[in-house]
Amino acid sequence: AQHKGGYKMPTFSAATYSNFVEYFGPRANAWVVPTGVTSIKFGVMGAGGGGASWSTNNNGNASGGGGGGYAEASRSVIPGETITITIGASGALGSGSANGAAGGTSSVASSTSSWSTVSCTGGGGGLQSAATVAGGAGGTASNGDANYSGGAGGAAPNGGDVEASGGGSPGNPYGNGHAGGATAGSSEQCASGASMTNAGLGAYTGGQGFGFPSHQGGGGGTASAGVGVNGGAAIDVGTFEEMPQLQFAARPRIYFIPTGAGGNGSTNATKNDGGPGGGGGGGNGTGSAINGGDGGFGAGGGAANGNSAHVKTAGKGGDFGGGGGASSYSAGGTTVGGAGGIGGGGGAGSCPNSSTGAIGGRGYAWLIY
Repeated sequence: AQHKGGYKMPTFSAATYSNFVEYFGPRANAWVVPTGVTSIKFGVMGAGGGGASWSTNNNGNASGGGGGGYAEASRSVIPGETITITIGASGALGSGSANGAAGGTSSVASSTSSWSTVSCTGGGGGLQSAATVAGGAGGTASNGDANYSGGAGGAAPNGGDVEASGGGSPGNPYGNGHAGGATAGSSEQCASGASMTNAGLGAYTGGQGFGFPSHQGGGGGTASAGVGVNGGAAIDVGTFEEMPQLQFAARPRIYFIPTGAGGNGSTNATKNDGGPGGGGGGGNGTGSAINGGDGGFGAGGGAANGNSAHVKTAGKGGDFGGGGGASSYSAGGTTVGGAGGIGGGGGAGSCPNSSTGAIGGRGYAWLIY
């Protein structure tokens, strides 16, 4: 089947599968195969890596965490056997001048059947240094029928001032995850989080929208030089498409395809979130607290920047999106990266006074039978 963007969707048979369950980390769950069930289909995702932080001086860089890996599989099972579903924990954030931590591994394992454990590692934690730093590595997947890697956190090249990049998105049913926005190696750069289908952007930008050509949420608006730019309009506005193959009420959220507008750019404390599928608006200003907007479903969080003694907070990634980065050159300022959505990498924070990265998104799994 295909949705309106022409993108191939997996096929599910209502005659084969009639029940559905989702799991969110961190947890380990023992699921006993019911009587009469001989096959299952599932997806599993590693947790996102935490964003790094830099606060030693005004000449350092911090990068976002990577997104978790993702796998899908159909497997034969035996009634009465136990399927162990382990969901990874969010990667811890960096605080002060510290690296972020890697997200936890998620897996699905059988106690009796002969198939190999399907496993997805979490994204790597972001890095911090006075030199150029790479983003946290994307997680990997193994032993699934389809295996997709997470996107790396954005890189933060050394440009002589504080820089903070965005978190990567996890692997997902549409392919490998995408990299968080990278900074440009120039003064006070910060970058946005990635969406499930698009890499993040740099230079105080809004988060990336989720979707495909002709069926896509709008990207968040940029804020720079005191001017807020309107967020991108959604294409095919107002639709919220789901998998028609699943002929029952509940269905894996990762297969929802919403398209909403991106949040507008902000030059003050106003926080402009993206609609479903739309990227969070970017924030940039000097006279007040500055906030990047949160991304909608599948979309990235907006970046935040401001050279003043106020708090600059980047936007969170929506479900399965990366968080934005936050930067400030002010000796009295504070920056806070945006948290990753489910499986997404956390954004970085960089400021010579006080800085905190953001946690990565928790792991995830779904199962139908």
